[in-house]
Amino acid sequence: MNLLSLLAVSAVLFAAERQVTREPDFKKALDEAIQILQGLIRVDTSNPPGNETKGAQYLKSILDKEGIPSEIISKEPNRGNLVARIKGNGKKKPILLMGHLDTVGVEEKSGRSILSPPRSRTDIFTAAVSSTTRAT
Repeated sequence: MNLLSLLAVSAVLFAAERQVTREPDFKKALDEAIQILQGLIRVDTSNPPGNETKGAQYLKSILDKEGIPSEIISKEPNRGNLVARIKGNGKKKPILLMGHLDTVGVEEKSGRSILSPPRSRTDIFTAAVSSTTRAT
């Protein structure tokens, strides 16, 4: 086999190898999603007073690491909203993901907020989240 043939075969094999699609690592993606959610839960965005900007800054830092442009827009101090856009190629319909960043204290059966004594405020921000955790 001459050098030109060897180079041609190598180029074909290299191109074929690059086209092989790998399965996503769903376990890794799940672990990353849980880690991000735990971090967001740890951010105190209690309303009142709101403090959504803290949550927006946390999520923005993640988007920045992934190279996704985003900005925080705020009409009032500490009440910021995060806006990010991943530009498509126009072949598919766009999708909008939207949600709240503020949280409101949960009331116990007695009518007392879980934020009041005897529980400490940090109890709700420990973020014990797993793949089986479910919001109700």
